[in-house]
Amino acid sequence: MKRTNKFVISSFILLGISATCIHASNPLSILNSVKKIENAIETGEKALDTIDKIDRATEPVTPKDAYTIGRTVGASVLSSYQIYRSSKLTMYVNRICRAIAMNSPVPVLYKDYCVGILDSDEINALSTSSGMILISRGLIASTESEDEIAAVIAHEMAHIQLEHSIKMIKSNRKKEAVVSSVKLADDVTGKYSKMSYDDKQMFHDLSVTGNFLVTTLAETGYPKDQEYKADAEALNLLLDAGYDPNAMLSMLEKLKQHTTGGGWTKTHPKPADRIAKAKKICATMKYEGADPSVRAARFAAATKGLAK
Repeated sequence: MKRTNKFVISSFILLGISATCIHASNPLSILNSVKKIENAIETGEKALDTIDKIDRATEPVTPKDAYTIGRTVGASVLSSYQIYRSSKLTMYVNRICRAIAMNSPVPVLYKDYCVGILDSDEINALSTSSGMILISRGLIASTESEDEIAAVIAHEMAHIQLEHSIKMIKSNRKKEAVVSSVKLADDVTGKYSKMSYDDKQMFHDLSVTGNFLVTTLAETGYPKDQEYKADAEALNLLLDAGYDPNAMLSMLEKLKQHTTGGGWTKTHPKPADRIAKAKKICATMKYEGADPSVRAARFAAATKGLAK
C-alpha cells in the first residue's frame, strides 16, 4: 500500500511537469512553469511524508522501539536527577524486582528490567517501556518493609507489562498522522486556513511531538484509568511473588500524607481513590504469608543509613 501510494503521487508530479513543459512557450510562462513544478514537487514531498506518518501509525511498536524510546525517557529524567550511589541498596531493590518479574506473566524484556534510585527527597517513582524503573530515595525512605518496596516496584512493573507507555506512543503516532493529513489538505485546498481559532489550536496541540512521552511520564503521569489498572495488576504480581498485597494499601496510606502537588501526588491519582479500589481487590485475595523475620532482616540491612 505504501509503495502504491508513493508511486501514484510520483507519477502525478511527473505528469504535471510534462504537461507544464509542453505548454511553456515564452520566458515568463517558463518561469511560471518552474514555480508550478516546484510547488508540485513540494506538495508531493509533503504527501509522501504524510503517507509515511500514516504507515508509521499502523506499524507495531517493536521491542527494540520500546527499549529505545524508554531509554530516551530515562535519559531525560536522569538529566535532572542524580543517581543515589549505594550499591547495597541498588542491588537489594533489583533483587526484589527480579523476584517479582520471575513470577510474572512477562519475566523477561528486550533488555530486561532495571531499577535505579534517584537521589531525591521527593516521593515518586516512574517506569519506562525499556524496563527501567526509577524510584526516589525519599520514597524508599518512607517504606517500613520489603513488601512495601515490592509494592512500589510491582506498580511500575505493571505499567511496563500492560504496555501503557507503548499505547501512548501509538496514540501519538495516530495524532501525528491526522495533523499531517490536515496540513496537507490545507496546502492543496486552503481549508485549514479557514478553520476557527479553536480548531487550529486543537490541531496545533496535536502536532506537538518529539519529547511528548518524556513530558507525559515525568511531569503529568499516566491517565487515571491506567494507574488504577496498574494498581490492580500490581496486587496480582505481589501475590504471585509471595509478597503481601496489603503492602500496597499501607504504601498508599503513607502517600496520602504527601499532598503538596509535587512528586508522587503530581503524577498519580488521589491515594484515597486508589485505596478504595485496591481494598476491594485485596478483599478477594488470600495471602498465606511468609516468615517476616527474614525479610525484616534484609530490609534493615539494605536501608541502614538511609535518612528517614
